[in-house]
Amino acid sequence: MATATIVTVIMNTTQTKTPRTKGKKTGLPSKPAVRAPVPEKKEPEKKAPEKKLPEKSLAEKKVAEKKTIEKKTVSGKTGGRPPAPPVSHAFAAAQPIPAWWMVWVGLFLLAFGLPLTVARFMEMPVEPMRLALLQGQSVNDAQLDKLAATKLRLANVLRTNALYDDLSTVSFEQAARQQDATIQKEWREEAEYWQRKALAISPADPYGWFRLAHLLYVKEGASPNVAEAWRQSMAAAPFEPRLIVPRLQLALTLGDALDEESRRQIPRLIWQAWKDDPSRLAKAAKEGSFTVLIEDVLREDPQALKYFRDQLELLQ
Repeated sequence: MATATIVTVIMNTTQTKTPRTKGKKTGLPSKPAVRAPVPEKKEPEKKAPEKKLPEKSLAEKKVAEKKTIEKKTVSGKTGGRPPAPPVSHAFAAAQPIPAWWMVWVGLFLLAFGLPLTVARFMEMPVEPMRLALLQGQSVNDAQLDKLAATKLRLANVLRTNALYDDLSTVSFEQAARQQDATIQKEWREEAEYWQRKALAISPADPYGWFRLAHLLYVKEGASPNVAEAWRQSMAAAPFEPRLIVPRLQLALTLGDALDEESRRQIPRLIWQAWKDDPSRLAKAAKEGSFTVLIEDVLREDPQALKYFRDQLELLQ
């Protein structure tokens, strides 16, 4: 039975036909064709919608930029210096200045700057004479006339309190050199005129108010007008060093023309003058015969009184 089964299997095997291949006969069985795998279609990934952050305010942006600069400075990326700020769009988009605009600016500067420049050149030759006059040095009549003529020409171009002060000083000096009383009065009135014009421009000038007080004192004596000008000078600068002694001298001559508040300023002026220059105070007291009044104030300090009397003895 087993033998019959084996014979049957062998016969079936021999009867199986070998498959034919196209082309040359190699005698070997051909491999079955392999197909390329078809890629699977992938659906595109859906991105999640981005969240919009709220816009930062201008102040927050500036703070963030400042922190960034500080971090870079500390880390050394900028060489110890903050980076240069970005160029502003206003400058980047700036247009060239029109030529007509530059012409108008030039004309404006020429109109306002040229008179001042010309005036300065005109003042240069007479400047030494002006300084000598202010310092009490000798100035001859020809020099004084030249100074007055130059200042009057400048008055047609300039309108400053300094120029009017100079004209007042020159006019007062011209009055002092006149022998005729009528001419003296005219020059003094002109000096007052220029001084009031200067004060109209600069009403807080302590020197201008004191010069006006002196002019009025020469004209009127101890009058309420003089006291008012003296009070205005004190209000403008009560402790001006160069006016301490002149104010004291004028105040002691005004007497009852000063009000109570002004008279209370006299002891303060005496003490201030003694601290600034005791010898000058002693000289002014001797010239004006105010020695007793000044000694009465200095009695509060025996050492100061003794020093003041020593200065008086040196002047004898």
